[in-house]
Amino acid sequence: RQREQDFLYAAEWEQLREQGVLHHLFVAFSRETADGSKHYVQDEVRAQGALVARLLQAGGLVVVCGRAGGMPREVRRALQDALVQHAGLSAEQADQQLAELQRSRRYLVEVWD
Repeated sequence: RQREQDFLYAAEWEQLREQGVLHHLFVAFSRETADGSKHYVQDEVRAQGALVARLLQAGGLVVVCGRAGGMPREVRRALQDALVQHAGLSAEQADQQLAELQRSRRYLVEVWD
């Protein structure tokens, strides 16, 4: 929800990005928008949908971090939507690809209560 409280390993993630290990780092803090609206992780996935689908198809890795609850489910739904809309997969194919990404540890979910 808030960068100062919830962005675990922020310096490490940024260092990996600066070193070129990470090519893209998208974060969303739902309580820190300029206009007071809420911007969630799944909103960021949808906003970057074409890029997300391309990166997933090219061997990218997804790490979803944040509070437990509905967020992991909604992010998965947004990833599935990105694959359907931008990679031309059916919903079933997208779901299968996400399941395979999880099995191969290219889709990691780290959440807490």
